[in-house]
Amino acid sequence: MRHSHDRDLHDELLAAGATKDEAEQLGVIADHISRLGHTTKRRKNYRSSIVSVLIGAAVACVVLITATQQVLPSSVLYPIENASDTALVILHPDYRGKRMMKQANQIEQLVRQHAPSNIVLASLTAYENDESAYQKTATNYATLGHCKDSLQAAATIAPTNERQAITRVVDSIDNA
Repeated sequence: MRHSHDRDLHDELLAAGATKDEAEQLGVIADHISRLGHTTKRRKNYRSSIVSVLIGAAVACVVLITATQQVLPSSVLYPIENASDTALVILHPDYRGKRMMKQANQIEQLVRQHAPSNIVLASLTAYENDESAYQKTATNYATLGHCKDSLQAAATIAPTNERQAITRVVDSIDNA
């Protein structure tokens, strides 16, 4: 980033919760967009308006996605988090392990907060689907260990039907 407005954008993205890498990548994109077409003044004004809209939309997306990264499946914002995580897994398959750890933590939090059983069990099913795909492509035992610890903690305080389902998933980790 060469200009002060690039630094301002970078700082705003970081303040909005973007990681350093995300802020730098968006800054590069904004820089490329701002370089589009150096023709007439009218085109420049038109393009600068488009650039402003695109930058604003990018910042809004980063803020929204960042804000949803800590929500639980019981939140109305969860579909946004789930969509962004799914996109990350598609773009970076190695992210699936991080997603699984987040899901295991979410399951533990849901159980601690006495969330409705259908939400806990749906979250557990989503975790199982990711774990199954993860074990077919890569197996990081530290990741699985973290997931196992979170799920075991959830199982110890979960009601019976949830405990049985969680224990079944923990047992599948042991057999990996």
